[in-house]
Amino acid sequence: MSSLANDAGKNIAVFVNDYFQEFEDALHKLSKRLGRPLHAVVFIDAKIQAEHRHSLDAKGPFEQIVVDFSDDAALRRAVKPIEDQLLLVTCSSDGNQPYLEKLLPFVPYVLGPTESSLDWATHKAKMRMLMEQYDDSLVPRYQMIESASAAELQKVTSRLSFPVIVKPTGLAASLLVSRAENATQLHSIVSQSFAVLADVYRRDGGRGKPAMIVEEFIDGDMYTIDVYVAEDGRIWALPFLRARTAYSLGLKGFYEFQADSHVELTEKQAADGRQAATNAVHALGLRSCVAHIEMFHTAKGWKIIELGPRAGGQRQDIYLASFGIDHAYNELLLKVGLEPEVDITRRAYATTIYLYPETEGEITAIEGVDDARTNPSVYNLHVHGAPGDVALHSSNGGKWLVRGLLTNPDKNQLYRDAETVRSTIKIKTR
Repeated sequence: MSSLANDAGKNIAVFVNDYFQEFEDALHKLSKRLGRPLHAVVFIDAKIQAEHRHSLDAKGPFEQIVVDFSDDAALRRAVKPIEDQLLLVTCSSDGNQPYLEKLLPFVPYVLGPTESSLDWATHKAKMRMLMEQYDDSLVPRYQMIESASAAELQKVTSRLSFPVIVKPTGLAASLLVSRAENATQLHSIVSQSFAVLADVYRRDGGRGKPAMIVEEFIDGDMYTIDVYVAEDGRIWALPFLRARTAYSLGLKGFYEFQADSHVELTEKQAADGRQAATNAVHALGLRSCVAHIEMFHTAKGWKIIELGPRAGGQRQDIYLASFGIDHAYNELLLKVGLEPEVDITRRAYATTIYLYPETEGEITAIEGVDDARTNPSVYNLHVHGAPGDVALHSSNGGKWLVRGLLTNPDKNQLYRDAETVRSTIKIKTR
């Protein structure tokens, strides 16, 4: 065991802005493993709380500390009373990583990534620059732009060939991602994106100055993988998921339409993919954390599209249902210097669903959700939206309205049930 795990006086686990049920359950497991009671403390930024953008889904007791994360003196005062008892500090969501970055200087004696590595891993241009310097085969060619001016667009057309993908540098979840076939489309997409970019950055806590990145379109199959990174850089890779974007299925947008735990990679292809993911993590200097990597398998090898210093969406449930891997618990093990528990023996197949409106507008109804939940393959189904809300496509900054996970030991039945669930749920707008 590490010194943190052995020290009976270290009994406080700090979470940043969010505290989900899987982490409460994981903390109970870690408490039993270490043989002492552990306590959760959630640091919440004052502005995040005022705007109700924090999530406290855990059912058990925990302490909340509300503090202005932009005020170093306030953070110093907030940490001081508990610093001698600190066992770990973690942050589970992409949007909250900048708050973890601000907290890190005041908690130097716990394990975790550095401030710089968090900054690099949450800014698409910096991420690509460092990966390119580490291994230029890792990333597609790209160009960052800060406006829709002719001079900025000239940088793109002089460096890249069409088609290209346009996306924000500091946002997650496939927001404002579009494909341009030519210079005219590029100008239109970039102009429309910059018109709303500042507002979306404010809404979702975008990182850095609002800007866009344009990269060459990758022709290949998309996969995602989560890995565990030890304090010394050792990597444990979890099974690949086959990701399918809406665009790849002939639909509007580049959001993740579904992710499947069943993949058809050869062992050589999978090993090469794991090595590419490892190289990407090391290029950014991440340590003592979970990393989520999105990548394409192409005729010329693997290309990294995104890397986040946190678990991927729905991965706790996907890995638990498919392989019995407790993602949140393993994350806490890394934070105290212990090895994660990884067994990739398959228990069931899993697939995700993400539903957006077919037509943008005001939501009048979301129907069929209760019926869909009765499907025997449905593991969970969440609704994000209600009548009266404005629904947008992901390419215009909109978020998913229904998200779910289905699991079944019979792969063919799983996909039949997924289609049934999709057809049962109706999102109506006007």
